[in-house]
Amino acid sequence: MDPIKKDLIFSLVTSKHKGVDLISGKGGGCVFLLHGPPGVGKTLTAEAISEYLHLPLYAVSVGELGISVVKLERKLSEILEVASVWNAVILIDEADIFLERRSEHDIQRNTLVSVFLRLLEYHQGILFLTTNRVKCFDAAFQSRISVALKYNDLNTDAREKVWRTFLDRIEGKNKSQVDIENLKKRPLNGREIKTAVRLAKVDLYLRMHCVDPKLYINRLFKFNLNRH
Repeated sequence: MDPIKKDLIFSLVTSKHKGVDLISGKGGGCVFLLHGPPGVGKTLTAEAISEYLHLPLYAVSVGELGISVVKLERKLSEILEVASVWNAVILIDEADIFLERRSEHDIQRNTLVSVFLRLLEYHQGILFLTTNRVKCFDAAFQSRISVALKYNDLNTDAREKVWRTFLDRIEGKNKSQVDIENLKKRPLNGREIKTAVRLAKVDLYLRMHCVDPKLYINRLFKFNLNRH
């Protein structure tokens, strides 16, 4: 991430966490809009902030909120209330449907956006919204956003930082043997790097415990079938 953007985010969330409101508003909350292509660090930013502040992260997908007005109002109210009790950082991923400019021909979505805006207006905590596709943001929504940050595709230096971030979370003594100089040249986004590290951890576990990968996969498949 650009150092200036990083400093801006950390300054705002730190001041908010300490009870100092640098940005005035009805709710006194701090709402970040992170927009850009998939896998460039939007979700990772919210995760990093929650870790930095030692606060829980309440991650929500738009699918969980629903597309009916009644369900949205009930579910989002519950989420905001729980987050308030936990003092949690909220992450609403892929919130495109609520961010795009409203149209007079789509009454259903207009109502959803209105409910979404009304509930967020008085939220007191830290909230992150991410989107991949929105080009035209709703004017009413812009006034609710504390800071909007655009994320670009990862360059070589950014990929190196993402690799190091995920590798640092792995326990073990052999991390220094990973050839990051070679890995960072591969045109992967953050999501793909995260998946690669996860698969490497699974492979390492299987090798250390002398587990046949085929047997492991078969057992996992059987377990999933038994759950349905």
